[in-house]
Amino acid sequence: MGEPLSVEEIQSIVAAFGKAAAEAKRVGFDGIEIHGAHGYLIDQFLWEKTNHREDAYGGDAVARTRFAVEIVKACRAAVGPDYPIVFRFSQWKLGHYDEKLAQTPEELAAILLPIRDAGVDIFHASTRRYWKPEFAGSEKNLAGWTKVLTGKPVITVGSVGLDTNVIEFFTEG
Repeated sequence: MGEPLSVEEIQSIVAAFGKAAAEAKRVGFDGIEIHGAHGYLIDQFLWEKTNHREDAYGGDAVARTRFAVEIVKACRAAVGPDYPIVFRFSQWKLGHYDEKLAQTPEELAAILLPIRDAGVDIFHASTRRYWKPEFAGSEKNLAGWTKVLTGKPVITVGSVGLDTNVIEFFTEG
């Protein structure tokens, strides 16, 4: 565990995302994807097990979205209303594949809706196995739940194209 970012450092990172988005648009990119998954910085703010902050960036699920929301808003302000912004997120964490960002659809909504409202056009739902249901009692995967909860277009990924668990194949034969 490192030291928590100061509010000034957070503001600097948010501004850098906005600047990078503007630069991507300026040089001709068709859109941007903000990576908020797999244990990277934004994901560390979203996940209760890594976000132990006691300020406005920590606490309940909605408060933990503040960093992501500020980044999306900065990017949206930098690129305008008609430039595509994708937000990638994941339930699982690198090395902790059974962990979950949200345990229920309601918890997932608490995380995704503020990010959607900040200006995301598309969500990119990363899962370990895209064909597996995300929550008990439902056949929907993470992308399916994301679509229902946000009303936005969704991309899915997670062992796409593989018909076997590659890790188990090499470790167990």
